[in-house]
Amino acid sequence: MTFYPIRADVRVGAAFAGPRGPFFPDTPRPDARREGGFTLIELMAGMALSVLVGTIMVSSMFELNLASRNGRAQQAVTVQIRAAALWLERDIARAATSNVPDPGAPLASAQFDWTDDTGPHSCTYALDGTDLIRTCDGVPGSVARHLSGLQFTRSGALLTVDFTATAPGRPDVSEAVSIKLAMRSG
Repeated sequence: MTFYPIRADVRVGAAFAGPRGPFFPDTPRPDARREGGFTLIELMAGMALSVLVGTIMVSSMFELNLASRNGRAQQAVTVQIRAAALWLERDIARAATSNVPDPGAPLASAQFDWTDDTGPHSCTYALDGTDLIRTCDGVPGSVARHLSGLQFTRSGALLTVDFTATAPGRPDVSEAVSIKLAMRSG
C-alpha cells in the first residue's frame, strides 16, 4: 500500500489524499479501470435483446412470405380472369346469334355464330373440369384454367357470363366474376 502525504484541506483520518484526489485505501480509485469482461447482468441483458430482435425478424420474415404467397395466388386468379374475358369479349362482340335463350334459364355452355369475310364461324365455350374450353370452327383449346360455376344468361343483345376463378392449390383465394358483353346486332 502506498501512502501519500496528507493535504491541509483534508481531515486527518477521514481519507487519504493522493495525486489523483481523495480515496480510501481499501477501495479502488475512482478512475481505476476494471479488468476486461462483462457482468452477468450485462450478458443477460444482451441475450434478452438478441432474442427479442431475433423473434421480431423471424416474425417479419414469416409475414413477408405469407404476403408474397397471397400476392402470387391473387395474380394467378387475375391472369385466368383476363384470359377468359379476352376470348369471350372477342367472340361475343363478333357473334350475330347465340344458343343462349333470351330471357331464359342460365346455360353452363354457350355457342356463338357469325359470318365474316372468311366465311361462317361457330365458337362454343364450356367447362371441362376446371378448364374453360373454347372450340372454334371445330378446333378445341383451353383459354383459362381453375374456373368453376360458368353460366351464360342473356337479355336482348346483352350477354352476362358468370364464373369463379380460384388460385391453383389455394381454394381460399378466389374471385367471382360477372362480365356483361354486347353481341353484334343483326
